[in-house]
Amino acid sequence: MSSTAQHVVSSLMRESLMDKQVIARTESPVRAILPNLNVIQIGGLSIMDRGHTSVLPLLDEIVANQDRYTQVIGVGPGVRARHILSVGLDLGLPTGALATLAAKSSAQNAYMVSCLLASRGFVYLEAPFIVQLLPAMLAASKTWPASTPPIPRPTRAPPSFPRSAPPTFSPSSSPRSRSSPRCCTS
Repeated sequence: MSSTAQHVVSSLMRESLMDKQVIARTESPVRAILPNLNVIQIGGLSIMDRGHTSVLPLLDEIVANQDRYTQVIGVGPGVRARHILSVGLDLGLPTGALATLAAKSSAQNAYMVSCLLASRGFVYLEAPFIVQLLPAMLAASKTWPASTPPIPRPTRAPPSFPRSAPPTFSPSSSPRSRSSPRCCTS
């Protein structure tokens, strides 16, 4: 059987991209795309979940620097994302579904920040549009809140059951009673 695959001739053909000689041969200077942009990351667990006593002073500082600096405010997910991931793992959801659900918590936090800053001219920038629209949007306004995807950190070992089917629970095999609300168990 003959191969009909087309090969593009390149100096990288059949080379390991981890090879130090290949890296040295392809090294080039770093070019900053938006060199004057300051990215501020507001943590979901460290800031947002602490409430207004933590969030409002930080937002006041951001507003105070609005005229001097071009800013994008990334807002991470909070404890809700951990809950979503826990339930999703228990249901045996695939990784893509878990990532989509967990990103919703980050988007909610970013929307809350943008609502708190709306009176100062801040507008929420939806995550899919950050890359495409950011340079144009920064020309219109100096600061934009945006959701940032959760940083994957495994908080527990993945379940041992196959991903094709969720586990079945019986009262004797379940570590938690199904009659009690999920949010109230430890």
